[in-house]
Amino acid sequence: MDWIYSFFSSFFGGELHDFLTGFDCDGNYISSNNQYNLFGLISVLIALLIVLLYYYGINHSRFNRWWSWLIMLIVSSTIDLFYGYEIAYSQLNRGLIPDCFLYDQEGNQLIFESNCWGLGAANFIVSMLFFIIFSFVFKWWSRNCKHSPCI
Repeated sequence: MDWIYSFFSSFFGGELHDFLTGFDCDGNYISSNNQYNLFGLISVLIALLIVLLYYYGINHSRFNRWWSWLIMLIVSSTIDLFYGYEIAYSQLNRGLIPDCFLYDQEGNQLIFESNCWGLGAANFIVSMLFFIIFSFVFKWWSRNCKHSPCI
């Protein structure tokens, strides 16, 4: 999943991206430290669950509208936005990010709370993309909402 998030690394910075990818302070890649796999999997599962909820759980003729689908898209993406922010911010606050990623050689801080919001924004976009993909995969078997979002 890290290749998807690498497209959006300018949102949250290279240092945070390198840390989440699994690099250590010496620049060595450690696959067991790659957090994007679990991070991305949970975000994709949230999008999938909300798509399934919309098309098969709610599945009511009143919700067969493009705006109902859009509301579910925004709900799913917003959950993933806060999930992405919380993961990064909690690691920043708990001191789990090594100093080599947090500070440059002059001691200037490199990762701030705004970087955590940037990761949340990237997660928002990734969640939107997967929600749209899942919608076009699963909508065909829905009784009432199979034409949504195209109506």
